[in-house]
Amino acid sequence: WVVACRTFGRHPYLFLYNPIPIARRLLTKRFDVIDVHEEPASLAALELRLLSRLRHARVPMVMYGAQNLEKRYAWPFRWIERHSFRRIAAVYPCNSDAGKIFQGRGFRGLVRVLPLGVAVNEVVPTSLTRLDTAHSGRCVIGYVGRLEEHKGVQVLLRALARLPERFCLQAVGDGSHRGELEALALSLGVADRVEFVGHRSQSDVNRMYAGFDLLAVPSQTRPNWVEQFGRIVVEAMA
Repeated sequence: WVVACRTFGRHPYLFLYNPIPIARRLLTKRFDVIDVHEEPASLAALELRLLSRLRHARVPMVMYGAQNLEKRYAWPFRWIERHSFRRIAAVYPCNSDAGKIFQGRGFRGLVRVLPLGVAVNEVVPTSLTRLDTAHSGRCVIGYVGRLEEHKGVQVLLRALARLPERFCLQAVGDGSHRGELEALALSLGVADRVEFVGHRSQSDVNRMYAGFDLLAVPSQTRPNWVEQFGRIVVEAMA
């Protein structure tokens, strides 16, 4: 069963849950483990640690982690993280760098990397026949993601400009950088080889993957952010 719970705030480290439905469940049901899918330094982690004292103070608790850059948090968040480490039995970061950072900050519990998942059976078609015939005869480079500066689509466009005419780009997604990318494609003389298809549902995206010959992930590292990529087996569908 799932119980919806309202949140207050949107920043990953600064939001809180409505405590009433959580407290009600903690008081009326018994749990073997409490899984807090939040960073140990977040306000939500603090809130859920406090709520667990209602009846589950000794029940094992585990938390999530994705912060893969060493950062010095402000005092309240350092304090929250330190006390979270004392309470939780394990962390399951989505990348190995985050796990190493937790250990470097003093966490001595179990660390198990749990990469972000991909429903391969929904993405890879049973037939290797290309589903998209609009680009017949061309090599289609696909991009799926937000159109923001740090995602690096501008690098992909410049690379496309250096490739033969038979290469084209299909960009799935939207964002604040779209207008600049469209202008860049025009200035590079590749606008006729680039298709910005906008936001699509997950089921549509799954089908569009079959129309790609290559899948490009050109995200760029920033001082405050490094993207981690899972290893995905991609079959040639051309």
